[in-house]
Amino acid sequence: MTSTSLAACCLLALLATAPTVRASNALDRFDAAVADGLPRTIVLGDTHGARGRDAPGDVLTIAAALDVDVRFTDGVPARLYTGTWRGEPAVMTRSDHHMDITVTGRDGVTITGFTDDSSGSHQVAPPANPGPAQAPRASDAASRRHAGARPAMLAARSARASGTTNDLSYLAPAVVPPTVTFWIFLHDDTKGTSRQHINAGYVAWWIADMKRILPSYRLRVFYIDNRPGMTDLSYGNKETDMWRWTLAADAYAAQAKLVYQPGKSEYKFMLITKDLVAPSTVGLAWLGGDQAMVSLKGSYNTVAHEFGHTFGGVHEDSAVWWSYVWPCETNLYPTDYALLSNCYRYTAANEARIRTYLTRGGDGPQPLDPASSAMTLVD
Repeated sequence: MTSTSLAACCLLALLATAPTVRASNALDRFDAAVADGLPRTIVLGDTHGARGRDAPGDVLTIAAALDVDVRFTDGVPARLYTGTWRGEPAVMTRSDHHMDITVTGRDGVTITGFTDDSSGSHQVAPPANPGPAQAPRASDAASRRHAGARPAMLAARSARASGTTNDLSYLAPAVVPPTVTFWIFLHDDTKGTSRQHINAGYVAWWIADMKRILPSYRLRVFYIDNRPGMTDLSYGNKETDMWRWTLAADAYAAQAKLVYQPGKSEYKFMLITKDLVAPSTVGLAWLGGDQAMVSLKGSYNTVAHEFGHTFGGVHEDSAVWWSYVWPCETNLYPTDYALLSNCYRYTAANEARIRTYLTRGGDGPQPLDPASSAMTLVD
């Protein structure tokens, strides 16, 4: 039995003893369960009829709240919880008038949503197939490097660090743990796509796993849209548009007075687009840098892939695992093969790279060639 299977078995054994509560509405049931203390099990949906009374498919167990802050574009906060849904490990996102339950498995990510204006649940369709999988990535060592980029990025970062800690007083640096904030900007062409469902499919399961990898860090996810000069950027050219996004994100950081503090405050910026960010490319990132771009046409692990690169994660340390009795690709695997599923995890080697990056205070990109002083653009 793998460590993952063992952990799942132990979790299920613990949750089997959780008390059961019921209420009249799915969201009311959820909120009442949380208020009564966790862990707690509730029954959602119709528990009678063809599936019989108290059918397993209707059971949600809420195990614990995650120390993760999420804010959607309307400023409404959301809370994340771990537990099980229909017998599978799950992550729940509860926001105003809405709740999504995310489950990852061999068949991909499944999302079951509930709103307070509907008596039933709704299922979220997976991302549209962009056609041929993005071109196989060569090794990161063969990716494009941009001479002079690293000094420029470090200079900008140093300028931010010269501010006072009062600019980040809301973080209460002396009280809260080290913080990593993910600023996710939603391109204007994503309007019409539910922000909650973007979170549920691409981010919720990943940020929950990042909390496992970085238990001593406070993680925050802020979604932003309708930002002129950022969410209306043209895209389609790898080098040119990635640089434009990088400069826009850095200008935003300066305007918002985000003070970079090695080992205390780390910031990552991502632009999410509707279409491919470049021909045959669903995502781009600076290796060990702060900026990334991702298309909603990519698979549900695309955000994890590109953000993983910004923490120094590389393709060379990815792997194909046997999981769910079927081979799966870890988050930083270089290509998406139709016959392989996603593991929705990083390898131990890439997890170590993420932790090392933060331990070093995110001191700029870590090219595979230590002699290089240039930024490395990877997809």
